[in-house]
Amino acid sequence: MRASSKQRARQKGPKPESVDKYREALQLYMTTELSCREICDLCGVGRYGFSAYVRKHYREALLSRNGVAADSDGASAIRLREKFGQSPAACTKYGKAIEACKDTARLEYNVSQIAHMFNLRATALANQLRAHFPEIPVNRERERMLRGLSDNQQRGVRPQCALKYAGAVQMLRESDCTLRQAAEAFSVPFGGLKQHLLFYHRDLVEKRRKKREAGRGTVMPGNLNGSGRPHSPTPATLETYRQAVELYRTTALTTTEIAERTGVSQSGLRSHLRTWHRELILERRGCTQMGQAWDIPLSDTKRYLRSTAQKYAPAIKRLKE
Repeated sequence: MRASSKQRARQKGPKPESVDKYREALQLYMTTELSCREICDLCGVGRYGFSAYVRKHYREALLSRNGVAADSDGASAIRLREKFGQSPAACTKYGKAIEACKDTARLEYNVSQIAHMFNLRATALANQLRAHFPEIPVNRERERMLRGLSDNQQRGVRPQCALKYAGAVQMLRESDCTLRQAAEAFSVPFGGLKQHLLFYHRDLVEKRRKKREAGRGTVMPGNLNGSGRPHSPTPATLETYRQAVELYRTTALTTTEIAERTGVSQSGLRSHLRTWHRELILERRGCTQMGQAWDIPLSDTKRYLRSTAQKYAPAIKRLKE
């Protein structure tokens, strides 16, 4: 007999088919220094699937690879890196080269020469410095100029790049649009715009990051959520419930009757109304409280049918008179 969906949902650990699929790759992951890409190429499995499998079910092995000791019970609570900043792997890889860039005894060498000393790519080291240690390139260039070691090379943002991304940067400063929307609006590459902001407009990056953190878990439509996007329904959702919302606004039909007429899910319609049309619910309940719709808890308002209110409205009016 096949297990029910609830029973399958309660089962912990990887599926048997996943265990068989990734057995050889997991063995190599635990016993060798090969990268995930090399292991997956050797074993013929997908890199993203295998990485997710290890992160979820063998996190202690993942932590061990990154020099973090943890048992299987406490591994789930350990983060390999913070939300932002340099990862432990990058810190290990570029740490000595970054310290060399700080050393005043090596000012005669430029960043490219220091990268070659440690068998690193010059562009990668420079990107690490600009992204995580922006003060080092500035200090190095100042000291090199004072000591007459400057090579007269262009440093910082190139004028043509500043001009290329100026419109997108201004749009991001004046609105809550996403990076991709700004990139598409001014026909600039998304990756280039993202890197340009990170290197040369860190104040804007921090401002947008704080705004996303403040909007985490937001429920008010129109406000930014944690992903930096406005909290709003998708066009497909609006179209699905458009007719049902109109009937809810203009008729005395119940949500059950409206759902049957329009062919939508009753629970879906109720959720849509609570999420995006809270003011209509309060209007139906005859709420007279002042203030924003999201400041008024629905549990404090009286529930009754609009059809019932219409039925007894003449009698109530006569009693009042």
